[in-house]
Amino acid sequence: MGRMPVDRSEGLEEAVASFLGERDLLPEGSRVLVACSGGADSTALLQLLCRLAPERQWHLEVAHYDHGSRRTSKDDAAFVREMAEGLRLPFVLGEAQTPPKQRESTWRRLRYRFLAKTARKRQLQWVAVGHTADDQAETVLLKGCRFASGNKSFAGMKVSRKLEEGGPVLVRPLLCLKRKALEGYLDKIGVGSREDETNWDLRFLRNRIRHRVLPCIERWVDPKASDHLARSALLVSDEDDFLDKECAKERRRLVAEFAQGFRVDVEGFQSLHVALQRRLLRMMLDVDVRTDLLDEVRAWILGGQANPPWELPQGRLACKEGDKALFWIERELMAVQELPVPGEVFWGHWRIRAEYAVPERALRSARQDRLSAALDADRLEIPLRVRPWAPGDRFRPLGMEGTQKLHNFFINRKVPRRRRASLPLVVSGTQVIWVVGHRIDDRFRIKDQTRRAVKLTAEEQTYKEG
Repeated sequence: MGRMPVDRSEGLEEAVASFLGERDLLPEGSRVLVACSGGADSTALLQLLCRLAPERQWHLEVAHYDHGSRRTSKDDAAFVREMAEGLRLPFVLGEAQTPPKQRESTWRRLRYRFLAKTARKRQLQWVAVGHTADDQAETVLLKGCRFASGNKSFAGMKVSRKLEEGGPVLVRPLLCLKRKALEGYLDKIGVGSREDETNWDLRFLRNRIRHRVLPCIERWVDPKASDHLARSALLVSDEDDFLDKECAKERRRLVAEFAQGFRVDVEGFQSLHVALQRRLLRMMLDVDVRTDLLDEVRAWILGGQANPPWELPQGRLACKEGDKALFWIERELMAVQELPVPGEVFWGHWRIRAEYAVPERALRSARQDRLSAALDADRLEIPLRVRPWAPGDRFRPLGMEGTQKLHNFFINRKVPRRRRASLPLVVSGTQVIWVVGHRIDDRFRIKDQTRRAVKLTAEEQTYKEG
């Protein structure tokens, strides 16, 4: 499975068939959408799959997405349409309504969205794209230099992955082949291709890797450097898939999911190898997370001390609850948000304002309106934050001497479970200072010696549950 990429034009059909067979991809009877830009790589992909299709009873269709970003883009679309018709294959054209900004990531996102939608609509289980061993080498070099995410960087592009949950599978049959082998193959069978002039535009990072960095490495380090990178990526990708399966087993054993997030069994987590600990966290958080941050989260879980809720990137929360580590996953408009003073923030269906005020006036307002709070400004860490409740939160309700778990406070106040999740907390540093609509923390109340106050007001927008 980790053979060196093929750089000769002979035997490509057998090489692709073997590559797919080893990984149980595109089995007999598969329905495949072939993405074709008209360039040499994707044109060769289409020709190769067409020659393999009869024996394997594949149903092939061709898709082309026109970004509208170049003057010659319509000629590319016409070229692919004509080729599909010559091969007697159905053809689907997608077009951007307005040319997207000149960013590779934007183009890729739009293209994959079109491919997924087309495959789903036409009941095609697979989407084949023409990435080569050269593309893989570039990806590994690019990601390895820019990101510290372990195997996820050096595994490069996966041979296959889900385009969307429950949708078609993206497959890359040409990762075992070099670009020059594909160009030689097209010459051999007498098929032309289109040249995308943006492939030489050095404003794009990938083009700088392709035309400047890799040639330099191959000249001064090893002439086969790109081959070694591509081969290593396939080896690491296979191992990565195995580790993902092992991690999925541990997830079923150690993780309990609930509506707002998930809980991890701390004792079971401690028993895992460090590699599986990181991988499990990455899998559960379901975002690209820096390895150094993963290690911080690991240390936090493994630490024996009780900690206040921890605010992670993208509005996520983590807290300890007995022998469990709880992670609260962000919901739309329910992130952790900063509240400047003076300023306001919209959180869920709430609007919360903060302003400096004369202590007596702020206190008078708070006594008259449960959606108003008066706090000692000199005891606060500005900016404040607004976030949801998480199990483990504690505060000292106004008038009480000791702290109380918010869970128990909600029970005593008869706050319904569903209501708790949508009820904002205002936080200063690590302290909950106001449970909106209910009580402030006694340690932040206005006293006789208070010189200035922060007045908080909340407004609940029209909201209907269900």
